[in-house]
Amino acid sequence: MTFRDHLQDAALDNLAQEQRVADGLTTDVLGSMAQQIAALRQEVARQNAALSTLTQLLMEKGVVNSAELKSRFDQAMASAQAQANVTACTRCRKQVDKRQTQITSSGAMCVACYQAMQADDE
Repeated sequence: MTFRDHLQDAALDNLAQEQRVADGLTTDVLGSMAQQIAALRQEVARQNAALSTLTQLLMEKGVVNSAELKSRFDQAMASAQAQANVTACTRCRKQVDKRQTQITSSGAMCVACYQAMQADDE
């Protein structure tokens, strides 16, 4: 075996070791994410149980009727959905529609700030 072959074998061994380390890190991250997802599912189940209990109690006591409750729930869900589509620009802090942003290394930036940053870089 030549010296060049030894160098190539060593390089391949190093790459294989780096891949094993990367695979291990990926497995660790995925395991952590699975735990976080399980915890979030439990929290959603608890919140659902609490909301169902309170809703049932309010309707049984006659405090609210189901039509009014459904109407308010629909309004709240529409509002939450609208807010989910809005983010703050990392540069000017203005609230903008997520579809009107550019993702940068510092986060979501509104189009105006992004264009200004591009002009500054030129």
